[in-house]
Amino acid sequence: MTDEIVGVEFEDVLTLHETEKAVLCNIAGEDHWVPKSQILADSEVQGHGDQGVLRVTEWWAIKIGLYEKGE
Repeated sequence: MTDEIVGVEFEDVLTLHETEKAVLCNIAGEDHWVPKSQILADSEVQGHGDQGVLRVTEWWAIKIGLYEKGE
């Protein structure tokens, strides 16, 4: 079994607000609070004012309905 984290990418993401534990992002025209713990280290979007590709864990993207496994 592997411990590799599977990531999902969303393009053209804009961050609107940031707290200590989460970032409010506009993803595909909808605002979502993204826990910082679910943002991958190589994501262009990390905090307030960032814009670009957001890379998050597949688990989180599925949980909130932004992604379906196999897409």
